[in-house]
Amino acid sequence: MKDNEKTKEKLIKELKELRKNNKKLSKELSLRSMLYSIDDLVFVLSNEGVFLNYYQGPQKIDLYVTPDKFINKHFKEVLPRKVSKIFQDAIDNLYSTGNVQEVEYALKIDDENKWFSAKLSPYKDPISGSTEIVLVVRNITKRKRMEESVNYLALHDTITGLPNRRLLLDRLNNAIKYAHRIKAKFGVIMIDLNDFKKVNDNSGHAAGDYILKTFAHRLIKTVRKSDTVARFGGDEFVILLPDIKNRELLTSFITKLKRSIPIKYNYGDSELQCAMSIGLAVYPDDGDTIDLLIKKSDFEMYEDKRKQL
Repeated sequence: MKDNEKTKEKLIKELKELRKNNKKLSKELSLRSMLYSIDDLVFVLSNEGVFLNYYQGPQKIDLYVTPDKFINKHFKEVLPRKVSKIFQDAIDNLYSTGNVQEVEYALKIDDENKWFSAKLSPYKDPISGSTEIVLVVRNITKRKRMEESVNYLALHDTITGLPNRRLLLDRLNNAIKYAHRIKAKFGVIMIDLNDFKKVNDNSGHAAGDYILKTFAHRLIKTVRKSDTVARFGGDEFVILLPDIKNRELLTSFITKLKRSIPIKYNYGDSELQCAMSIGLAVYPDDGDTIDLLIKKSDFEMYEDKRKQL
């Protein structure tokens, strides 16, 4: 009789365990079915940050590493230090505020930089009662590249690819702040292509664009990596030269420009010519604001042009 009671208790216990496992399996299958229908990549982490499971939708978003290299491992063992720091901060905020956290990060996958957005939410397993973290990851590389493209176009000239007036003014502003702080000098050189309008009128805009691009390339080859060459507008260019010790170095540089940059351009069967007029302003000797430096270099440039007439 006692043996029968023990057997009965054992069967009841096993049945409860089986029902529990069936419920867990049913929940797992239901969750998988739901998550596989979305494009996002979903990870389940323990509250300590250990990867417990993942679900990948039909789009097959690229995994940073294969599952055998991240399941049952802490995210700090798997992800680069910079990305791990982003996730650790998000998890800390998640538990301190109780609010869903959203982060963006980049990973190099197959020698290509890819961008992802991740949403971290707290989750309590109804069966085990343990607190876990659900991490929903979306590939946003296309969006990021589009943003980068839009930002690039907003700050660069479409013909030459050089920084435009907007980006130049921003760099001038930073140069003034930096030079003021360390008591340094920098130079602003304004350059005008004297006969550019004549080329545009006589040979067409395609020829004019060719000269602008070629001249921009020639300028870049003459400056340091720390210098900025910008298209200020029309046929005017500006060179920003930071950390210059004295005016003499800048006047020597201008002499070098005039000697090293050809005024002739071979365009198809034609030989076109565009000479340069150059003006210089030095911070803080000729001004301590953007306006004053631009006006001074512009004035000097037109003085140089007048002498060439």
